[in-house]
Amino acid sequence: MMNYNRLLVCCGCALLATVLIVCKALFIGDDMGDKPTLPSNGTTVTTPDGTTNSTAGTTPSGNTAPTGTAASDPTTPSSGVTEPTNPTAPLPPDVGPTDPSTGEEIIPTNPGTEPPNPDLSGEYDFGHITPGTITINDWNAWDTRKKQAFLDWTDNVWDTLTAQERHNSMVVIWYGGYNCHTENHACRDEISHNHLLTDMERGCPYCGKNDCPSFFALDENLFTKIDFTKCPEYGVEKDPTQYCQECGLPNMKRGQDPTKCCTRAIEEFPCAYCGLTVYPGSCHTCKQEDIDAKK
Repeated sequence: MMNYNRLLVCCGCALLATVLIVCKALFIGDDMGDKPTLPSNGTTVTTPDGTTNSTAGTTPSGNTAPTGTAASDPTTPSSGVTEPTNPTAPLPPDVGPTDPSTGEEIIPTNPGTEPPNPDLSGEYDFGHITPGTITINDWNAWDTRKKQAFLDWTDNVWDTLTAQERHNSMVVIWYGGYNCHTENHACRDEISHNHLLTDMERGCPYCGKNDCPSFFALDENLFTKIDFTKCPEYGVEKDPTQYCQECGLPNMKRGQDPTKCCTRAIEEFPCAYCGLTVYPGSCHTCKQEDIDAKK
């Protein structure tokens, strides 16, 4: 009988141990299941005990984040404070100052406009020195005011001077008394002298000579200039500025008959008279029927 009781106790203990093991397994399995995750704003989370919590939780009282002005940068002035602005200068009146005696508006003159230089021509007595006789030594001996007085005098009588007087005055006053010391030359300065020597070395395009009279022509003030019409072998038909050297017709100029002249160009373009195309490097002379057809 005792053995039977002992067997029942052992079975009871075994059964109790089995029940405890099964309960423990069930509890651990539920605890190790998927845990709730934080959903997006506006949703709730279900806790294991069946209650729900909002994800848009609030901070504890007394620690709420400041809003409005208090939330802004403490260095930034509040919205109720306006920054000082520079006062706007008053606009000038539409009408300027007026003359109290007449009541008319006074129009100011441009302060940047300098008054014209006074005419000093009558301030000095130059004696025997004139535009035609002045020398570089005379000119260099004068101060600025006396030079200006002589210039004023020369300007006043310029139209009455002869070509030789104008030439002498210009050599002294404008070109510092320059003299190239070359026979038959009357050069203004060293630059013009060197240009003349270069052209002479190239030779005359009509006679081919280096001492052609065309190199020693004079302008209206008796300075040396090149004038190829002075060459003994010059002919207007040989002059490329006057006649086409390909077809022999006069170069087309305004007012001339386009049916008797030659038009040449470096770029293709339509003729203004007949409308046909003028091609580069080719002579073009209009035909009357083409001119009539264009009208």
